[in-house]
Amino acid sequence: MKKLFERFKSMYCISILLSIVASILNVTGSYRLGSLLTEETIHSTHILLRNICILLGVFILFYISNFILENFNSKLKAKIHNTLRRQYAEEFAQTDNARWKAESISGKVAKNTEVINQMDKNLIDPVFDAFTDIFSIVFSFLALITIHWSVGIVTILLFAVMMLLPGLLQKGVEKHSIALKEENEIFVSSVEDQLQGRMEYAIFQKENIFVRLISNASSCLENKRYSLDKASNGVKCVMGVVSLFSQVVLLGLIIYLSITKGVAIGAVLSVASLSGTFMNAVGSVLSDITSIKANEHLVELKDYTEKTYRETAVEPVEVKDLTSVQLNDEKSISYDHLSFTIEPHDSIALLGESGCGKSTLIKTIFLVDQKYTGSIQLNGIERKELHSFDILKDVAYLDQTVHIFNTSLKNNMTLYTDIKEAELLDIIKRLKLTHLYESCGGNLNYLIQENGKNLSGGEKQKIALARAYVSNKKIFVLDESLSAIDADSARDILNDLLSRKDITLIMISHGTEQSVLDRFTKVIQL
Repeated sequence: MKKLFERFKSMYCISILLSIVASILNVTGSYRLGSLLTEETIHSTHILLRNICILLGVFILFYISNFILENFNSKLKAKIHNTLRRQYAEEFAQTDNARWKAESISGKVAKNTEVINQMDKNLIDPVFDAFTDIFSIVFSFLALITIHWSVGIVTILLFAVMMLLPGLLQKGVEKHSIALKEENEIFVSSVEDQLQGRMEYAIFQKENIFVRLISNASSCLENKRYSLDKASNGVKCVMGVVSLFSQVVLLGLIIYLSITKGVAIGAVLSVASLSGTFMNAVGSVLSDITSIKANEHLVELKDYTEKTYRETAVEPVEVKDLTSVQLNDEKSISYDHLSFTIEPHDSIALLGESGCGKSTLIKTIFLVDQKYTGSIQLNGIERKELHSFDILKDVAYLDQTVHIFNTSLKNNMTLYTDIKEAELLDIIKRLKLTHLYESCGGNLNYLIQENGKNLSGGEKQKIALARAYVSNKKIFVLDESLSAIDADSARDILNDLLSRKDITLIMISHGTEQSVLDRFTKVIQL
């Protein structure tokens, strides 16, 4: 929470000032209730009406100030949300490729939705409420002590008793808060899994199983939410009972003082209202503190530093005596003391049957940080000493599957890189995308549907190739990335790539025509 305050210090200060104004007006209104029942008001209707008007004016100002405060806090909360979501995006952007694939996309989505909603309810809102409540406590106490010193002393004693409660109640709420966060990620992942397999349930007429599994996942989530709400409501209930008891004590005391010590009878109205304000604010603050401490684990702001890449070049690549690559704790790919080199501007064809480790080999070199036995050196540096981010600054890695974004044709091809339209049209021509361009009405801003629903598999692969062309990277890796393109277009595109002298081309394939293989500088058979 400390970094959250530091990040938005000026806005929090404004929120605090607005909270002070609202609290002063609220307490002033409660204090002036006593002015409605005095010797003067009993004998003068004019004075009574005047005091009523003043009281109404104070409370109207309070509601106006509270309206401004709530709106300002909503604006601050929106900025906090944006900051957190940006941080999640920065965290995702810098996640290494192996860990990214190991973690569920749905869990990442949950961070941007449910976790922030949970933070709102149990962390951010309680912070805002605590500001107003704390100042209400301070000002209402000052007002109470001006009525009679004994009222102030009893108020302090009751306050001390209430302060013991958060420590007794916090751990239970914290346990349920952590459980809800974990269950939410499980729920999103489970539902995503079932939705992706919906057609399987339909084919085998198991729709009831589909519904039951999603319902069961929902029940587990809601049970955790109910447990957290029950714990939080229990805290509020305890605070409410103690607050009510404290108000009764103070009200009894002021009635006694008005009877025996000559305190004005109107003070009973003031104390009744002020004690309610004070005790309710104390109860609310203690509930808020319990909630804030129990939910601090939800937010951890980090100072983002833009990714910097090593200046070391990637080429040449030297693989020497490679015998295995470890995919995970249980699976590895074996190689027969594999050795080869990739020099700048080489064209490499990597061939082999499915499962022989072609993609694993190239991904280990360029894409994923994995353990291996043997030596893989990039420009004289052992691969284990490099991060995949440093390598990818020079490498355009394209595989069979392509993600198409729900944005324009141009943005999908360029990934928002600035490029002249003439250059992009030349790339469209070279990659045989003219038909797609024309079907879009010659409009580069034509909207492509989510994940390319209005595109063929070949068109998606050509768009991926366009991204590589636009990137101007030094190494192009084609991992079966021409597989969905018609044979004639694939041959023309490959000829265009082979004719380029400014790139190193690595193509992974099950098999290619010998006439095409003859154009590669090296052919490696696994």
